[in-house]
Amino acid sequence: MAGSRPGNTIVGTWAALLKIGQAGYIENAKVILTACSELKKAIRTEVPELIVATRDNSCVVSLI
Repeated sequence: MAGSRPGNTIVGTWAALLKIGQAGYIENAKVILTACSELKKAIRTEVPELIVATRDNSCVVSLI
């Protein structure tokens, strides 16, 4: 599915679910989201010159 950007994400997610199972996938997602949340908090605290533009609960950190 090299030509389909959304397809690559779907196939990667499906492959991960097959490999580690639903419980493993959920646990990994929790770890990733927690780490991202802690990173955003640390940036806000330690580098006040930067603005964390990401407001949602995702694994993306956007900075201004």
